[in-house]
Amino acid sequence: MKKLIGLILNILPFVMVALFNTVGNSSDFDLIRLKKAVAICFLPVLAVTVYQGIKEGLSYLKTALTVVFAFLFAALYLFPDTGILLSRNFMTVFYAGFFSAAFFPPLFKLPPFTYEFAKKTTPSSVWKLESFKKINMIINYIWAFIFAVCIGITLLPIPVDYALLQFLAPFLVIGTGFYLNKKLPVILNQKLDIEKPVFESVRAMLESMPFGLNREAAKGVDAVVQFIVSGNEDFSGYLVIKNQLCSYHEGVHEKPSCTIKTPSDIWLDVSSGKRNGTEAFLEKLFTVEGDGSFLLKMNELFGSKKTGKKKTGVIISEKEKKFAYQEMKSGQIQKILIIDGGHRGKKFSKTTLMATQFGLGAQTEGAEVETVFLKDKKIHACTGCYTCWTKTPGKCIFQDDMEELLVKTRNADLVVYATPLFVFSMTSTLKAYFDRIIPNLKPYLETQAGLTCHPRRYEDKKEQGMVVFSAAGFPEIERNFDSLSLTFKNINSHFNGSRLLGEFYLPCAEILSMPVFKDRLEKVKHACFEAGRQAVREGKIALQRIHEVREVPYDLNEFEKSANFFWKSMEGKASFYESAVPFEEGVVK
Repeated sequence: MKKLIGLILNILPFVMVALFNTVGNSSDFDLIRLKKAVAICFLPVLAVTVYQGIKEGLSYLKTALTVVFAFLFAALYLFPDTGILLSRNFMTVFYAGFFSAAFFPPLFKLPPFTYEFAKKTTPSSVWKLESFKKINMIINYIWAFIFAVCIGITLLPIPVDYALLQFLAPFLVIGTGFYLNKKLPVILNQKLDIEKPVFESVRAMLESMPFGLNREAAKGVDAVVQFIVSGNEDFSGYLVIKNQLCSYHEGVHEKPSCTIKTPSDIWLDVSSGKRNGTEAFLEKLFTVEGDGSFLLKMNELFGSKKTGKKKTGVIISEKEKKFAYQEMKSGQIQKILIIDGGHRGKKFSKTTLMATQFGLGAQTEGAEVETVFLKDKKIHACTGCYTCWTKTPGKCIFQDDMEELLVKTRNADLVVYATPLFVFSMTSTLKAYFDRIIPNLKPYLETQAGLTCHPRRYEDKKEQGMVVFSAAGFPEIERNFDSLSLTFKNINSHFNGSRLLGEFYLPCAEILSMPVFKDRLEKVKHACFEAGRQAVREGKIALQRIHEVREVPYDLNEFEKSANFFWKSMEGKASFYESAVPFEEGVVK
């Protein structure tokens, strides 16, 4: 009932406008009829303006309309000729009143008339935001322009036969205004770069967040973020982000994507920038259940539109652009040997994780995959005696595990080399393996593709594929993995029949075990798994998979802060293993 009464009160003043205009035109602006009409119309408009002013606050537009009718009333009764002239141009006077209501108040530091309507659809916490004020000011002056256009239309010398067109034209313009009124706030909110607001309460902040959503960043996001707030405030509420829109609801959602449990003062400090969010999380000042990776998206979804901070993305050097990874025949790869030169173990090695996923993908296509962990093997360092080339061709003086590995390496259709980045190169265990691989070569020299090489001793395989996996804590690929990449490219070019199918270099690897980086972890695993499948099925690896591993979707400044605090807060290696998420899910045997 209240809504119906409110609707009637809002429509009534405009019904009076139409009534007065109709009476004037139908009576050929007869003074007696105009006096009666203005009295009948003025009183309801005045009553509605006063009543709603007391109940809801002053309305600029209704006040302007009341002033217009009051002016007409006075003119018709005190200055009839002037009153008739104004009545003949009633619509011009009407739009002039609205133009004044839109144009002049901001000049006197008063709020724009659009506040009256915007505040009905937004929580009070939003009213204090700088973006709310700027957007309303822009829309306010757009309406002032629209009313000015309407004034111009009513003053055009249009023949009587087209008088209806002159009456309807402003409504078409106003209709355009209402359309812009609906669309512009969303557009302007994405374009304006407003200083980050400071809130007095977490509830006020959550209520305001839907109006600060970066819709471009929200593409494809479908999530429910539950907040359980304690301390000075004690309440539960959740954000629903879907179809590039966001809404806030009080209470507890049945199936949230993630749940953030936080004291109110901590979250206020995080949201205002007084405290780094990642540091607060690592210090366990607040907790996250479910998909913790959503924490990384919060600043992008609700932060400033123009951060001015760089991201690493996928950076490809000019040298790499000129290098073409090689291919083998479809179905040629049936036997794969993974040589893992890492020391950390299966649970926490990012390099092992990638190689393992590659192997699992290859197995789904029917390939036979074997993994050798060099840290578990006894491999004596090469002494450079050349006995394997002279006295006992093809056989080393040391009888250790390398003897078996030489045979396994020869028999593989594809050899996968996995090594974390150690001082811009491979680990000592993998280097020892390569130093001991020369028994598989002959001492003679021959030219292959313009390079002087040692020919293979055994012709078990005319072609053998090679794939490289490596991980490092640095965020850049270039000037960190360059030396390692060049080493493997040289091995590939100097071994007759070798085919380098791809190199997977993972930057920012050390923090990948943190729950908040779950999305990136899953993306890396998927890329390596699919690469393994494609290598067996098609004999090649798409560059897209390599780039998916290399891509770093983090802000570099924030990454450095998080990484530094991560190491600063650790208490030795045991602390790392205690807090890290194990990677071991299915290791290729």
